[in-house]
Amino acid sequence: TDGSRSGEYCSYCFADGNFTSQMNFEQAVEVNLPFWREGFDNDDDARQKIREVFSQLKRWQNQN
Repeated sequence: TDGSRSGEYCSYCFADGNFTSQMNFEQAVEVNLPFWREGFDNDDDARQKIREVFSQLKRWQNQN
């Protein structure tokens, strides 16, 4: 809440000491899909990669 940067979360997900959204893991995957589409053959491949990457992030540990 002191305005300093988080070493654990990006500024899109965490600001002012709180998460910026209360979405669940699958909602986060869908919200981020448009940003990940490029470079994948289809949306299912992009979703799979997002799930793989996001499942390693602290916010989503034991929540997916």
